Amino acid sequence: MRATPTGPRSIHRDAPVPLFGIPVTVRPSFWLVAILLGFDGARRAGSPVRFLAVWCGIVLVSVLAHELGHATMARRFGARARITLFALGGVTTWEARPGLSPWRRVAVAAAGSGVGFVLAGVAWVLLEGPLDQLRGLPRTALALFVRVNVLWGILNWLPIRPLDGGHIFAGVLQAVFGRAGRIAADVMFPLFTLAAGWWAWSNGLIFAALLAVFVLADEVRRWTAPRAGPPPEDFRLFED
Repeated sequence: MRATPTGPRSIHRDAPVPLFGIPVTVRPSFWLVAILLGFDGARRAGSPVRFLAVWCGIVLVSVLAHELGHATMARRFGARARITLFALGGVTTWEARPGLSPWRRVAVAAAGSGVGFVLAGVAWVLLEGPLDQLRGLPRTALALFVRVNVLWGILNWLPIRPLDGGHIFAGVLQAVFGRAGRIAADVMFPLFTLAAGWWAWSNGLIFAALLAVFVLADEVRRWTAPRAGPPPEDFRLFED
């Protein structure tokens, strides 16, 4: 999941649907990956089809709430935003205003997981209080909702680009140290990514390790690309 500053030339192939005034597009690949992620749980459930339907609903609400957190915060700072849900989660594209401060960019990056944590907290309170007697698939759904939002939110705050945590980290460094902070982030991100990839490989998380390889390749590309001048003001804020 991510929030990406962009210019007005962004083009989306699918017609978006407005939600709270924010255009939202859901690609078919989003549903495909959601089904694949829920397949193992559905196989062990008493009613696989019902479980998959509930699981896809949980994923949709969780990812959409995350991206709405980014988009709403970006709009709070005067930017226009739009959301696209696709295979690996979602992206919030927003048109950054000139001179938008690093701290405000940090706020946009943090807002996605922040919304997820709040919703998970509400669901947990309901499970432990008014809905304590809830059983069966409804209780499983609420418990999964809590787990998905907490775990995914924590993962997104890892200090790795392009995750939200990477852009929070970069924004804080830039706010405190200026251009030197940007340079420090460019040095530290490949090291963080390499460490995360090694940890994932050592723990048998092959897919995560492969993702780390692709992210590391992008970091290498950033270093080898010619730099005609100072880096642009905009930076990417991933989720998700």
